[in-house]
Amino acid sequence: MTRYLKISTGSDQGSGGFMCPPGHPNHTMSAVEYTSARARNPISITGIAYLTTDEAYATPALRERARKILADAELKCSELWIRHVYGYFKNMYVPESGSRNISDLVSDPKNVLPPERHAAVAMIREYFPDHQPRTDLIADPGKGYGGHPCTKCGESAQYSARHDALAKVTTSKSGAGITRWAYATECPKGGAHTVD
Repeated sequence: MTRYLKISTGSDQGSGGFMCPPGHPNHTMSAVEYTSARARNPISITGIAYLTTDEAYATPALRERARKILADAELKCSELWIRHVYGYFKNMYVPESGSRNISDLVSDPKNVLPPERHAAVAMIREYFPDHQPRTDLIADPGKGYGGHPCTKCGESAQYSARHDALAKVTTSKSGAGITRWAYATECPKGGAHTVD
């Protein structure tokens, strides 16, 4: 089968980025695959890092363009993002083998394993190699991950790395059945959403 890949950008684009730090291209770009250059309906939509893999049917020029986009990205190691990652990987550790495969992670509810092996530390170091383990967040990540009531408006707000802010997330379906995501970072009571 012939394949055609392109990089798609826009306000409604972005794939595979919920754990990527703010500024990562996955928040605003997608690798879209079609059966041909004239096809209208994609057969897959992924993060643009896919284009740099051997599995992608990407041309050398497109592969190089994706590498340059990823290399030139200005990533931000924000406190909200760090809390999000520690919350997502609560009590989870990389096994002695070093595997980062999610199915290989080890659960340690008492957090007695070395902080250096915490899965959040490994994830953050993928982007920021100098990150030091946050033992405060290992012990209690608080409400860094998931939806929680905003202390001002009471609506559920969750972290959005695309906006590097807490947001009320809503979805809707287009006429073609495509899910559209919307992120309201402004609290109706004024300012940004906050959670305790």
